[in-house]
Amino acid sequence: MSAIPKAAAAAELLLLARRSAPLDRLPDGLGPVDAAEAYAIQDVVAERLGPVVGWKVGAASIEAEPTAAPLLDGTILPSPASLSSAAYAPLGVEAEIAFTLARDLPAGASRSDAEAAIGAAHVVIEVCASRFSDWHAVDGLSKLADFNTNGALVVGTAFDGWRDLEVSRQKVRLDFNDQTVIEQDGGNTASDLLRLLVWLAGHAEGRGQPLAAGQVVTTGSWTGIRFVTPGTSVKAMFEGLGSAHVDFHLP
Repeated sequence: MSAIPKAAAAAELLLLARRSAPLDRLPDGLGPVDAAEAYAIQDVVAERLGPVVGWKVGAASIEAEPTAAPLLDGTILPSPASLSSAAYAPLGVEAEIAFTLARDLPAGASRSDAEAAIGAAHVVIEVCASRFSDWHAVDGLSKLADFNTNGALVVGTAFDGWRDLEVSRQKVRLDFNDQTVIEQDGGNTASDLLRLLVWLAGHAEGRGQPLAAGQVVTTGSWTGIRFVTPGTSVKAMFEGLGSAHVDFHLP
């Protein structure tokens, strides 16, 4: 099967899983074999469910190739947010920092261009959701095809001074029902958030979705995915910067 029909067939299954029951996995022959195929599947889903209003981007290390997924209209929410526990299996959360763009950022942008394009920085909570029944059992490329397990993004406090952010020393904390589940210095494996934004400018334009003013770009987890039980109230706090808050109400 050629790349385009393969991506379309895989995307149809993921779209169906969004509407009804989750998949165990993508069938043999439809799962992506590389990042390009995973992004092709993302593109089909985004075309059906869009428009694209933002992006998530991250990297496993300061040298690693980043990965990305579009954020779709209706998935970016202001803090405090209240979401159905049933709608976001496996109900995971991550504390992150996101940027809102004040101007377009084209491919070939420099670090100074990326810095100048940032209109605001925010504390955010990414709400993870999977279209697969057993998130842990699915290979990484299938997760990438599934928007890297994005469900929603809860956008909290805007803060100044992001140019002086020391990623390795910034204190971050996640509380569940007012009980701290993780508190640490640093934790974002990409380390260099502007590098991610520069890379994303080229990546997004190469997919026909150039970064545009008003879009929100979240730059990877500081806490790793943390799973919560239905009925949990979650608060992410970055010391000196601000917080974001989401309640997962019972169905």
